[in-house]
Amino acid sequence: MIKANISCITLEQFYKSIRQQQESAQGSYYCSHHDMVKDVVKGGESYKELGVHQGASLASAILSGVKEVHLVDPWLNFYRENSVIFENYASLHGVTIVEHEKSSIDETTVSEVDILMIDSIHKWRHTKEELKLHAESVKKYIVLHDTHKCGANPSDIGPAIHDWVKDQPWTVRKELKKGVGAIILERVK
Repeated sequence: MIKANISCITLEQFYKSIRQQQESAQGSYYCSHHDMVKDVVKGGESYKELGVHQGASLASAILSGVKEVHLVDPWLNFYRENSVIFENYASLHGVTIVEHEKSSIDETTVSEVDILMIDSIHKWRHTKEELKLHAESVKKYIVLHDTHKCGANPSDIGPAIHDWVKDQPWTVRKELKKGVGAIILERVK
């Protein structure tokens, strides 16, 4: 992941700039998880993101209509460089932002949400712990990034997710195996 150079004043400008920079550096499919989030957001939902970095996928969720967001990252400094843009948008559009500057496997970060986005430590061992802790409190969808590749290496997350869902109340709704890859899991009703 690159650290984008951002100089804008609105969330819409921020999102356009950061997505363009990330896809220019990482390839046209790098931000496919943003599109997956947009696909499942109906407006008004609650959203939690494990692994925030600068907030690119967070911006896509907020701009898609979520009304409550939980940020979980042990180090929110990159996000805070532009947090005023998020706060201004949130203030104008009735969005609640809750920050958790903690590990994604800290039990105090668990809360009920409609949509969970996982983009933290790109190793199945860690993702499995995140799912063990958070999946039960997710009502609708889980979106995972870096499920096909992690850098130049194959990701162990994508193949493991297919085994994991066999014993869980989740099904793979959509999977993209281009670029770094992404998966949407949908809760089985």
